[in-house]
Amino acid sequence: MSNESTCRCGGELHGACKTEFQYAVKLVCGVAAVLPNQAPPPVAPGLYKTAINIHNPSKCKVAHIRWKVSVAAEGRPGTISQYRLIDALKPDESIEIDCPDVMRALPPPPPSFVKGYVVAESDEELDVVAVYTSAQSATAPVNTFHTERVQGRCVPVCDDLILPLDTGRADWQAFFPQPTPVALVNPLAAGWISPPGGSSWVSQLSTHGMVGNTGGYLYVLQFELCFGFTMPPQFQIQGSADGSAQVFVNAIGQSIGTLASWGGYSTLTFNTSFLRPGTNYLIVAVNNGGGTPNPTGFALTGVLVVPRGKCPCSQVPLRGRGAAIPAEFARSLDLPSDFVPAST
Repeated sequence: MSNESTCRCGGELHGACKTEFQYAVKLVCGVAAVLPNQAPPPVAPGLYKTAINIHNPSKCKVAHIRWKVSVAAEGRPGTISQYRLIDALKPDESIEIDCPDVMRALPPPPPSFVKGYVVAESDEELDVVAVYTSAQSATAPVNTFHTERVQGRCVPVCDDLILPLDTGRADWQAFFPQPTPVALVNPLAAGWISPPGGSSWVSQLSTHGMVGNTGGYLYVLQFELCFGFTMPPQFQIQGSADGSAQVFVNAIGQSIGTLASWGGYSTLTFNTSFLRPGTNYLIVAVNNGGGTPNPTGFALTGVLVVPRGKCPCSQVPLRGRGAAIPAEFARSLDLPSDFVPAST
């Protein structure tokens, strides 16, 4: 029986989020060999092949398919490849994914043997049949032959993430020296430029537009990206800081530039190659110089758009909704000593 009538986001009203069909096909490919001074292979020595046949049974609808390889390593999670596209499988058309396709999908150098899953996702229900063969060697005759029809399941689709980065709107957190939500600065210091775009000047305290301590401040915007997101093109953000600030993505060293001082603003290019599935951090490290206490803060504006980047049925984190930044985060940054809280 078709799953199409029940393919919806579990526990949500129909239409609350989109769904698609997913097929997880067992994969065994390559030569499993006994090597000197190494553990025996996880399967019997021999040559293994998997051929995955996909058919679009629809009478009218074109199926749009993407697939990836999830490697099952021994005793630990393995590599997950980038998605590959089968852009349009017309009604009654068929296509095959075989071992050479799998090896090309994995990061180089290709392994001699791999097992795990090919995970295919489609906006239309499909016929998916896997064909498994094995032989004692590359030149030996086939000694096993097996076919398996793979049942699809319905999974929520990752929507497009549209995340405003604006200070005063997005859920920026002050992380050092005090972990707390940022404060809107009021009144602004003399000479501070009007904040760019729809942003606001923020700092650790609302009074920092008049007097703030010298030294380092760390601000973080935490957001989640759905596994399998499409890498977006680079885009621009704008910002200003008092006194100076570096902007990083996920790690100190992955810099996207320096914000101009308080009398003007910089336009920076956001390097989206730094993004990763799961938890991400946009980091602003502000240094308030000078020999006496003086104003400090920063303002930043921009919009991050990631196709298929928003976890199914989730809300975009705006000011006041985000989760607390984990204490372990400072360790992962490998910060200079004046940016690491003593408690960590």
